[in-house]
Amino acid sequence: MLPAAKTHRLSLADVVPNCLDALAGRRGRMGLPPVEKAVVVVVDGLGHAQLEAHRGHARTLARRLEHDPAIGSGFPTTTVAALATLTTGEPAGRHGLVGYRVYDPTADRVVNQLSGWEGIDPARWQRMPTLFERAASAGVRSAAITHPRYRDSAFTEAVLRGAEFSGAADAGERLAVLRGVLAAPGPALVYYYVPDLDMAGHARGVASSEWVSALEALVAELARVADALGSRHGLVLTADHGMVDVPAHAQRVASAALLEGVRHVAGEPRCLQLHLEPGVAPEAVAEAWSASEG
Repeated sequence: MLPAAKTHRLSLADVVPNCLDALAGRRGRMGLPPVEKAVVVVVDGLGHAQLEAHRGHARTLARRLEHDPAIGSGFPTTTVAALATLTTGEPAGRHGLVGYRVYDPTADRVVNQLSGWEGIDPARWQRMPTLFERAASAGVRSAAITHPRYRDSAFTEAVLRGAEFSGAADAGERLAVLRGVLAAPGPALVYYYVPDLDMAGHARGVASSEWVSALEALVAELARVADALGSRHGLVLTADHGMVDVPAHAQRVASAALLEGVRHVAGEPRCLQLHLEPGVAPEAVAEAWSASEG
């Protein structure tokens, strides 16, 4: 007998391709019905676990937890990598955006992939076609509704190329732009990005009243988004990653001994990437870290 095929868990890489299937009148693995316009709402930082823990502040969304399975973000689970996976349909190892801070071997430096692209061509670093470019080849218009400050960023060029950029600074502006896109004739794929929850989480933590207020504001905004949809429009809500509050007693600071032979530290605290001096054995460094940190 042949072994049973492994079930492929849905991930961020599946979301937009399944929306494109829906726009083409096909039902993909996610089972989305055919639509004329597909709206992908991306709430930065809204993880499944946080939503479960705050059900009372988001009852409409929480009810979906009982019906919709959680999907995987990918690895590493950080905004840069996850949004690139969402908009290319590829894992980080293929699209090349592998962390918040990454090593640039051409200049022997660590760069911030959200905002530190000086001297780097985003089209050469992120070479995979975006799903917006694929949509255009199929005659589908793409619109990206996100904050105006991201308009000219290299990260935007890396992950949103092929989409028409529309700057919207808050919920009211996002809604106004969305209504315009929905009113235009023809099929459309809409990327609707909400940064507010992530900003509250980074500033105050997910157990804070500020984060809860941002969640409640999100629920209200989503209700208005749903009201704006027509009978031939569909909406998918997803996120790039979740969040956890790490108490002070659980935080770890690497000792100087652990950094011996390390030339650069990249990644982020939850997923460090160590780049070593020439001649330093990776196995020895890994063994030292394992002995210290488990």
